[in-house]
Parts: sequence; C-alpha cells; structure tokens
Amino acid sequence: MSDHTAIAEIIDASAALARRITGVGAAFGVGSGLVTDIYTGIPVPAAPTNALDLGPGVHVSRWPKTPAVRYLSATVAEWTWQIPMDLSLMGPDLPTLLSQGIEMFAAYSEMFAAHSQLCRASDGTPRCNSALITAADPRQDPPTLEFTLTVIERLNLDIQPGGTL
Repeated sequence: MSDHTAIAEIIDASAALARRITGVGAAFGVGSGLVTDIYTGIPVPAAPTNALDLGPGVHVSRWPKTPAVRYLSATVAEWTWQIPMDLSLMGPDLPTLLSQGIEMFAAYSEMFAAHSQLCRASDGTPRCNSALITAADPRQDPPTLEFTLTVIERLNLDIQPGGTL
C-alpha cells in the first residue's frame, strides 16, 4: 500500500511545537484536526487571515509550495518541503526587530533540532526524516520574523516500475 503525504499533520505539528517556545503565546497551522496543542488540549486551529495582527507572539505555519522530489529507488522517494512560518514580534523599529529576531531564531532552531522528526504515525514511525529551521528573515510591516522549515518526508510509493500505457 502506498504512503500518502502527511504534510497537513506535519504543518500542524510544527505549530504545536512552536507553541512550546517561550514567547510564543498562540500558534496556528492549517487545522487538520490531527495534532493537539499541549497547552490548550484542542486541535491546532487553522490560521485566521489576520492572525499576525492579533499581537506579538503569534506563530503561523502555512501551506508550502510543491515539494522537490528525489527518488531513492523505483518505489521510494523523498519529498523536501519548504514550510513558511511567521512569528509576530513587538517591533516597530529595526534594531528591536533584529534583537528579538536573533533570540527567537535561536529558540526555534534549538527546539526544531531537538524534535527533528516532528510527529509520529499511530504505529510509532516518524512522519518525516528531518524538520529543521533553515532560514529566518525579519520583516518590518507588520513586525514579523519569517522562518523556513525544511522538512524531508520519505514516502513508499508502492509503484510497479516499467509499466506501459
């Protein structure tokens, strides 16, 4: 049986994990219903359109573009996703933004490195091989730190190579 991508669950797990970081007061994902926020006890909610306007300390994990695909064999592939994440900060001037940004980049990098397999399937197998922060960029309007979470998901496509039409 073929694996199916768990990208919605992975995105919500990234929001739930970010919520554990000191300074993150609320976290939103895509609302898959598959991941529970340990602080609220409810599934990670989908981000409202104005999530970053709710105040400082709001984290949003968003849908990525299509993945880069690398075939490891005729039936197994690694899908590399670049998941965009945003964290609202205090701002409004650049020095304040940069000082907050450096501190939060370190906190995010450490948290995601410590939990790099992010979430597990019901049978205990990791949903992804690696989930690491690979970039961060401050933005002034609104005061936000934009992160890139690079996730490598390994899928058994269970295809029969050599088929014809």
